[in-house]
Amino acid sequence: MISLPPLGPLFRYKSPHTVWEPEPTEMGSSSRKTQVEDLNVEGINKCYFLDFLGPKGFAVDLSQKSPCQVIGFDHRKSSVSKIPSPEDCPENLKFHFDLERSSSNAVYEYFSNELADMKSPNGEAEGLLNPEDRDRIEMVLKYIEDGDLCRWKLPDIKAFNIGLSGWRSKFNSITNPCMYEQVG
Repeated sequence: MISLPPLGPLFRYKSPHTVWEPEPTEMGSSSRKTQVEDLNVEGINKCYFLDFLGPKGFAVDLSQKSPCQVIGFDHRKSSVSKIPSPEDCPENLKFHFDLERSSSNAVYEYFSNELADMKSPNGEAEGLLNPEDRDRIEMVLKYIEDGDLCRWKLPDIKAFNIGLSGWRSKFNSITNPCMYEQVG
């Protein structure tokens, strides 16, 4: 088992394709705008924005007020204005932004690569998924991406999205506090 550094994942509230990520601090779930001061990042080495970048300037503000590395993933055109120019980005802030790829696939690939670079105590590289689960999970991610990017090309993609939308209320850790036990 690899010992991981403390992480602080954040994601867009009620986002079904980010429910598979580590337990989040959910933002956007209240009418009050979340401030950097609302987050307790003490002891956190890396803070991830998964499938959203927060309000404009939020990631920059967090990276300036915290020693942790801030890494954001998003794919929506509406997020382009939230990404500062490279010269305005603090050194501890990095964005993974691609209009042609869903955040769920980008996050999956990022963490798969991060884990592959780590070595277990026996010297072997670890995998994010068991080999018997990999193909199945990667197919689900392809379907999520096809719907997320409004391509609608995969077989039965509309039925998949309708089925997924029926589960949205269960992707809320406030109304379903056992959510992470259920997917874990």
